[in-house]
Amino acid sequence: MKNFIVMFSSILIASMISDLIYFLIDLNYNLFIDKFDFLLFTLDVGIYLSVFLPIYFLLRKLLLKE
Repeated sequence: MKNFIVMFSSILIASMISDLIYFLIDLNYNLFIDKFDFLLFTLDVGIYLSVFLPIYFLLRKLLLKE
């Protein structure tokens, strides 16, 4: 159950922070609506992963002490 909490919390927090970053840099790209642009896709995924991974590893270290 703790694994689920860590993953869900990480996704939720990363989504909120990455949305804030997208707003601050004025990135309005939706993969499913807009025409595919490799640069915008890479930027979109890169920002999300650069936010998600540190949060996930931090929460995993703090909450999953074994």
